[in-house]
Amino acid sequence: VDVVAVSLTAGEPIAGDGTQIWKITHNGVDTHTLHTHLYNMQVINRVAWDNAVFPPDANELGWKETLRVDPLEDTIVAIRPVSPTQPFEVPNSVRPIDPTMPLGVELTGPPGGFQDPAANPVTVINHLVNYGWEYVMHCHLLGHEEMDMMHGVVVAVPPYAPQGLGGSLSGAIVNLSWTDGSISETGYIVQRSTASSPWATIAEIASPLETTGPTTGTLMYYDDTVVADGTVYSYRVLANKVVGDTAVYATSIGFPTLSVNSTPSNVVVVDTGSGIVTVLAAPAAAPQAAPPVALSQTIPDIAVPNALPQVNAQAIGVAAVYSVHAPIRIDSNADFDAAHGVSSGDGSALSPWMIQDMSIDGTGYGYGIYIGNTTDHFIVSDNYLSNASGGLFQWKYSPDSGLVLNNVTNGIVM
Repeated sequence: VDVVAVSLTAGEPIAGDGTQIWKITHNGVDTHTLHTHLYNMQVINRVAWDNAVFPPDANELGWKETLRVDPLEDTIVAIRPVSPTQPFEVPNSVRPIDPTMPLGVELTGPPGGFQDPAANPVTVINHLVNYGWEYVMHCHLLGHEEMDMMHGVVVAVPPYAPQGLGGSLSGAIVNLSWTDGSISETGYIVQRSTASSPWATIAEIASPLETTGPTTGTLMYYDDTVVADGTVYSYRVLANKVVGDTAVYATSIGFPTLSVNSTPSNVVVVDTGSGIVTVLAAPAAAPQAAPPVALSQTIPDIAVPNALPQVNAQAIGVAAVYSVHAPIRIDSNADFDAAHGVSSGDGSALSPWMIQDMSIDGTGYGYGIYIGNTTDHFIVSDNYLSNASGGLFQWKYSPDSGLVLNNVTNGIVM
């Protein structure tokens, strides 16, 4: 296998859909079949080093899991990873940079050695890194992938929210406590607001990967000692996750990391004048799974040792958050509107109605989303539907169903 240098440079994301534009530069002699796991790529064009521009071939149009990377060309691709749906939380992939070597040893870098984003030389010591949801990309030529031409891709998905926030007032101190509800958080963010001020972070509390991070059920505490008498304070807590290499490197700017937060906990209201503490119900929120992953930045390689061809980037992404909506019933084309959960579109084949990214509790209705007697084009995508029971509007052929489609055409469920 030839020793090549392959670099991926991030472009600006397209607002709203999480798509990011990457440039893959190949300075070698082989054509590589670059393959991605759990997400697809789309070829936009290729630019040769003499600046000749080539459009995608006919068999390259659309989203693909494998694409061709030719020598002495820049291959421009769109990339949009997603997080699959599952009824449980996925733990972080926390591992040594080189799993084949002991922790604490200096790693052998690619040709030319390891470099940070500013091209400073970096000495990398093998240590644990939180890769979040770790995906992978590699050359699909068997001889190349067997020689370790592959690269980890870090995807950041928010952790589950803290549970059962409670509080008490002890003199001039507000005592807060909550239960760890996630197996993937690396810390907690405590926020406070008043009638005249918005939510502001007042504390960040670590949840180490070695102890409480990968477990649930631990009771966590925080005392707010900076409070004024006669003031009403509101408190909430968010679980936080940081992915990427957080190590500090001498004479180096280090490597970018990404921080993502859960939905907030319930709110506790403390009146320091009367001493009354009110615990409000938690906001309805779905588990953080299945929405599109919006790639927000890339970071240079966190050291893939002993690999012959190097892919010097890692994608870091954030999963979107669901919005809460009441059960939706659409009985004709006329019902496709914002009041019925439609976020965009005009019902045509090129611009279908979009019903997406919502958390819907179907208690008392027997469904989360019902669509019937329609011919407009529509897409139902990435929704969290729960508790479809009670049957206020039962559909006899599929009672208590999260999604019911009756006599529809031109619909897509994703």
